[in-house]
Amino acid sequence: MYRLRKEGSSQYTDIHTAGREAEFPISSVMPNTTGSYHCLYKHQSRWSRPSEPLNLVMTGWYEKPSLSAMPSPEVFSGENVTLRCQSQQWFEIYVLYKEGGANPSQISGSWYKADFHIPEVTAAHGGSYRCYSLHSDGPYEWSAPSDPLELRVRGATDDPQLSSQPQGSADSTANASPQSYTVGNLIRLGLAGLVLIILGVVLAEAWHSQRRHQEATQKSLPEQSSRAKEQG
Repeated sequence: MYRLRKEGSSQYTDIHTAGREAEFPISSVMPNTTGSYHCLYKHQSRWSRPSEPLNLVMTGWYEKPSLSAMPSPEVFSGENVTLRCQSQQWFEIYVLYKEGGANPSQISGSWYKADFHIPEVTAAHGGSYRCYSLHSDGPYEWSAPSDPLELRVRGATDDPQLSSQPQGSADSTANASPQSYTVGNLIRLGLAGLVLIILGVVLAEAWHSQRRHQEATQKSLPEQSSRAKEQG
C-alpha cells in the first residue's frame, strides 16, 4: 500500500499495488490542490518513514512580471550582474528560476520589484532565466512566468567565439576580465619602458666612453710629434 498526504490536511489517499511505485493523479490543479505533499508505503504491517516533501505549485494565477539584467545580459566572467524581476502590482515574494537548475531562488520583494544579485559570474551562471511573483498568504499560487532572459557570460570556455582558439589561449581568456586586461597592459607598458631606459643608459655610456677615447688619442698625437722633433 502507498499513501499520499498533504501537509496541513487530515485527509489522505491510499493505493494498493504489488509494484515498487504508485501514481496519484490530480486531474485539475486548483488552489485547493496545491501545497506540500509527501508519500509513504506499508510493507506487511509496518509503515515507512515519509518521503521528502514535494511542493506542488500552480502558475498563471497572476499576470506575468518582466525580467531584466543590469548592467547587461552579456557580462564578462568574474563580473557582477543583477537580475531584476518587476511586476505591475505589488507582491511580497519573487522567485527566480534557471532552466535546468535544481531549486529556484526565492526572496522578498520591495514594492513592485526584486533584485537577484549574482556576484562574480562564471560559465555555470549562463543560461535562460524566468521569474515569478506571488503573495505570502498564497505561497503555492504563482504568477505566469516572465518572458525568458538569456544570460550570456563572455570570456567563458563555452563561448563559441573562443572555439577556434588554442586550448591554452581559451583557458587564459576564460578567467580574464576587463580589469585584468588593463592591469596586464600596464605591466607590459612598464616593462617596455624599463627596457628602453636600460638601453638608453647603455648607449649613453658607450657614447661617453668613445668620446673619452677620441680625446685621449688626440692629446697623444702632439706629444709624439714633439718627441720626434727633439730626437731629430
